[in-house]
Amino acid sequence: MAYYFVGGSQRSGTTLLATILCAGQETNEYLGESSTLRSLVESYNFMRGRFDTETKFHFGTQTVMDEYFANVVRSFLSHTLATLSPATSLVLKEPHLTCYFPHLFRLIPSARFVMIKRDPRDIVVSMLKVGERLAANGQKHMFNSGDIGRIASSITPFYAPTINLAKRNKNFRNACMWVEYEQLTREPEAAAESLRRFTGLKLEEFDKENPSRHVNEEKRKIRVEDKRIKPWVSELTDKGSISDQNVGQYANVLTEEQIATVENTLGDLMKALGYKPVTK
Repeated sequence: MAYYFVGGSQRSGTTLLATILCAGQETNEYLGESSTLRSLVESYNFMRGRFDTETKFHFGTQTVMDEYFANVVRSFLSHTLATLSPATSLVLKEPHLTCYFPHLFRLIPSARFVMIKRDPRDIVVSMLKVGERLAANGQKHMFNSGDIGRIASSITPFYAPTINLAKRNKNFRNACMWVEYEQLTREPEAAAESLRRFTGLKLEEFDKENPSRHVNEEKRKIRVEDKRIKPWVSELTDKGSISDQNVGQYANVLTEEQIATVENTLGDLMKALGYKPVTK
């Protein structure tokens, strides 16, 4: 029994990465967003934040509270894995869950975390495309607000907790693997081999020509029919083979001023992730 959590910003390629990790008999089919697990960990985060003024009157000590939530999360994961039998390893992802990876590591120290990084400028472009689809459905969202600085600033919270804890905690650092979106889409076979080495999974059914083949069929139908979900579905994982067609797209979509805004807003994050600015 092993647990793998895929993390990264919205629009960074978490779906593609998760479907690759689901490409084998050992793991579950790709289930989409694990919002329920996110909600459980958010509750833990909330109660830690109010420990001295509220939570301690229920649990007494943080150790007891941690043990309680560890049991809750383990029970959830165990039930999920049993439901998805014969899978023996569980792959779950939800971008906002990434913000709580340090909490998950505290509660489930045996878990493994697979992070995907992508050029933040391309992430912003993908967010804008989602915003256009949402607007076409009459939905207002930050992604169609036109505020490039605000959109860009939403990316950092997905990465900062993992980056910061990895600097301080060797065990957490060893439990994390980083995958580069650009390398994943250009050299998918090499990326899959790196994932095999880190996870120990065979990924024997990985198919770069059809990365969505391991999406749960009921979930696939929901992705097509649900008006709330459909604008968020990535064409890359639903149509055709893995491709690097969206790498560097920001140069053709964003104005120089918008690129500069992203780079100025995310200078520290871009440096931490290894992406260089192109504007002065």
